[in-house]
Amino acid sequence: MKKIRSLVVGALLVGLYTMMGTAAYALVQPEVGASVFTFTTAQLNILIGTSSGGPFAQELVLPATEMLLSNDEEHIIDFWVKNASSNGISYALTGQLSEGDQDWDVLKKAIQVKMSNLSEETRWYTLEEAVVESIPFPGLLENGARRYQFIYRLPAQYPVDPDGSGPLHEGDPIGEELEQKITNGIYFLITGHIQGE
Repeated sequence: MKKIRSLVVGALLVGLYTMMGTAAYALVQPEVGASVFTFTTAQLNILIGTSSGGPFAQELVLPATEMLLSNDEEHIIDFWVKNASSNGISYALTGQLSEGDQDWDVLKKAIQVKMSNLSEETRWYTLEEAVVESIPFPGLLENGARRYQFIYRLPAQYPVDPDGSGPLHEGDPIGEELEQKITNGIYFLITGHIQGE
């Protein structure tokens, strides 16, 4: 009987320590950096600006929030994309990220991005997903300039498994393991696809 009691108590303690270990991550809100994004376009007649009246260019460096906390807060970069074609072509736009520098490998599965046109928005993509696949912009780009938002965040929990067979898993709280990690040098390539093609 004593042996059974000891086993039960031991199992409860192991469970408690495991829960405390997981909770310990949640007590720490790490600061991570992703402070500069360079937006660029794949076509001469698709241009980017910071206001509806321009000026517009094919490449634009847009400063972002310097440090992110793992609290699901959304950070927004407003920009306008202009269709400078003269023949009435409408474009479906997509955007694809390049890999960043420094601590890219540990942040690519934590930081998330999505696109909005202020009335519709996409799902969340991890940085890694947005390198592998293009993010479709909601709506069409017709004549003139249209406002979009590039939205990014560091969620409170890992959206995907961050380390394969390691101790962290999808859904675990993001904690001090990411403290002061930084990635920059990220390019966001915007491509126009002629509607109907």
